Amino acid sequence: MRSVLPVVLVASMLAGAGVALAQQVPDTTFDTRIASPAWPEGNGPRLVIDEAHCESHTMSGRYRPFADLARHDGLRVAAGTRRLDAEALREADLLVIANALGAEDMSDSAAERPAFTPDEIAAVEAWVGAGGSLLLIADHSPMGAAAPGSGRRSASTCATPTASTPRPVDARRPRSRSRPATASTRRT
Repeated sequence: MRSVLPVVLVASMLAGAGVALAQQVPDTTFDTRIASPAWPEGNGPRLVIDEAHCESHTMSGRYRPFADLARHDGLRVAAGTRRLDAEALREADLLVIANALGAEDMSDSAAERPAFTPDEIAAVEAWVGAGGSLLLIADHSPMGAAAPGSGRRSASTCATPTASTPRPVDARRPRSRSRPATASTRRT
């Protein structure tokens, strides 16, 4: 029995690693067809998925099912491959920025630098103010640190929350009523 335990543990760890890696791959078998699309094919709003700021979520990669779903709903989907300025934003009704980074390599400390220039931030804010729709997604660090500039002057803010237990938890003591770490949206 004792000789089986290490094999079971290693097999469990490898299976868990496989699941973790699988979470970073798009499900290309997902059926994105829509029975009753909101718009006739290619006649809906123009959706641009930003790919110019070191995002790993692209319309041909991890966001492929999302792009396919939007296309099947009639949206006109395109990759945003250039800096965000008034000219680039004229080509979009909806803009998705998903996990922009300040550098390609997430492990590089430069990844936490702002992903957008002040001019890009101003252009996006003016575009949103004029009626454009922005979906800004910033997951765990370093993405949250790279994206806050895009919400600083607008109605949103980004936080980089982390949860930790400062001391070992004693099951005999009552649990505290502290609030969980969350990012909030508020007017500034």
